[in-house]
Parts: sequence; C-alpha cells; structure tokens
Amino acid sequence: MSFVGARWWKFDFHTHTPASFDCGKTDSSLKTSKTAKDWLLDYIAKGIECVAVTDHNTGDWIDNLKDEAENLRAEGYSIFVFPGVEVTANSNIHILGIFDPCATSADISAVIGASKFRGTKGDSDSVAEESAENVIKEIISAGGVAIPAHIDMKAGLCQQHSSHTIGQVCKHANAVEIIFPDQERADAPLSRYTNLNVDLPSIIGSDAHHPNDIGRAYRDLVVHSAPLAQAESKLYAIAKKIEIPEGELPFICCPIPKNPDRISASRANGSMFDNFEAQFSRYIAIGEDESEHIDGLEYCHRALGLMSELAYKLASRAPVKPEVMVFDSSNIIGDIKVTYR
Repeated sequence: MSFVGARWWKFDFHTHTPASFDCGKTDSSLKTSKTAKDWLLDYIAKGIECVAVTDHNTGDWIDNLKDEAENLRAEGYSIFVFPGVEVTANSNIHILGIFDPCATSADISAVIGASKFRGTKGDSDSVAEESAENVIKEIISAGGVAIPAHIDMKAGLCQQHSSHTIGQVCKHANAVEIIFPDQERADAPLSRYTNLNVDLPSIIGSDAHHPNDIGRAYRDLVVHSAPLAQAESKLYAIAKKIEIPEGELPFICCPIPKNPDRISASRANGSMFDNFEAQFSRYIAIGEDESEHIDGLEYCHRALGLMSELAYKLASRAPVKPEVMVFDSSNIIGDIKVTYR
C-alpha cells in the first residue's frame, strides 16, 4: 500500500474462492470457470479494495491471487489481498485467521497443520483436532489475527451451550464476527456471548460463496501507511520478559528517542513531507537503535522528575505561598480525601 498517512478502505474480512468446496453454491460451473483475476474483478466492481481470503481449511489460492492483485494494481486498480483461512476447529467452530499481505500459501498451510487439520482441504465439514481456543493460539503465534467466525450462526461459537467454553475462546481471540447484532437466533443465541460482557471488537464480512454475495457486508477501515509487519518493530514497542524466581514477567519497552529533537525538528520544518520515505526510514532507524532510545516508563519517570524540579524552583519565586499536598491516614474517611495545608 504505497500511500502516505491514513485513508479509508472498504475491507471484506470473510471471503471464499473456488478453493472452498461450497463456493458457487448450486452454480458448480463457477469452480472451474472462475479465474483468480475474475474473482478479484468481482470485488473491485463492488468497490471492495481489501479482501481477506479465508477459504475453508486451505490457502491454495492465495499466492495466485496476490500475483493477480499486483498485476491489477499495475493496471490502475486498487485491490489488496490479505492471506487468511477459515479453520473448522474441533466441535465445528469456525475460526478466521487473517495475516499480513506478505504471508503466503505456505504460511497458511503451516497454520492449518499446526491446528492438526488432517481432513480434505476446502471442505468445511472436515474438522481439525485442536480446539477453537488452541486454533486461535496457533493463528496468533504465527502472526495472524484470530476471529471466531459468524458466532451467531451455524458453525459459530454461540452454538456452544457452555459459557465457560465461549469465555475461554473469547479470552484469546482478537475480535468476533457478528452477523445479526440485533437478533437472537434459536440455533446460536447471541446472548450466550453478550451476557459474558466480553469487550472484543466486532467485525463482519460478506462470507461470499458466490459473486452475488459480494458487497453484502464489509467494514470501512482507516489503514495507516506503515505495513503490519512493521508494527512488531522497535519503532512502536519491544516485548521483553524479566526473569524472576517464580518464572518471568512481561513488559513493554517503548522506543522513545533520547533526543526527540532529531525527529521533531525535521517534522517541524516540513522536510518530513518533502522526502517522506527517506525521513520515515530515518525515523525507523532511530527507533530501532537500542542505544538511542529509552523505556517508556523510564521516560515518564524522568519527565515527572524534571517537572517536580521545575516546580520546586518556581515555588521560591512565586508571589504567593505555595500549597503542599499532605496525604496521611487522617485524610481517609471512606473514600479517599485529600487536604491541602
């Protein structure tokens, strides 16, 4: 996606190609006549620019679709393929896995294998040996986004009667796909999810198995110019672990440059926009250089220390007597109470 800044995109999170057995529904000719280019042109015609390819238990069409999308962009079309899969987990729960555009068919096959799927590729009725919870973990471990599919419909999470099972799956998921947010369907009551008060993002896709289904559901998203793969860079955050006798503690190191003027000065004078790619690369380099950044908490601690020092120096020059906040046990009566003396 070669653009600067952010913009809106029409994104279909749930699609099927002829690699899925049920693609075309009763129109069986589509499975043999539809080419990768034709498939993409169907989405372009509906104004869809980003498609997550989520075939049933296979990623066989992904590499070809990526190649055709690149050719179409060279012709002036706006279309981007996000590799993905719809894994049928144990207990017939469908899980979407969506990955960075740089992922390949082989990457998807690896996730399917890790889910211990030994059935027929493309067949939604073939079930993986791993639970939905473990399939989600495998998707995330491989760098993807894991989303229980159409949770309020057939093969959705709300078919499960156990609130514990639904809660455990949602605990690890990145989002859920809800088709009828205002309905309570008998076969998969949405209340089994909503009653848990789980705060997960809700997405929707067309789940198109036929060209006529394209465009019936999608999401408008703001996408930033930085690629998804870069989100794991030290430009944004570094996930580390501290070893302790009882195990280990996770913490996040935010790469705040020791000398932010190196960045802010160039942005302020406009050069960041004169040669954006060069300046952005320089920004990344500063963030990735461990000798040139400090931890986010350490930065906050330093900033608060400097502010306290400044306040102390200003107090001696203030025209009025400064107020010092005193907090002790006498100030606590029910809720916290603070007194100034």
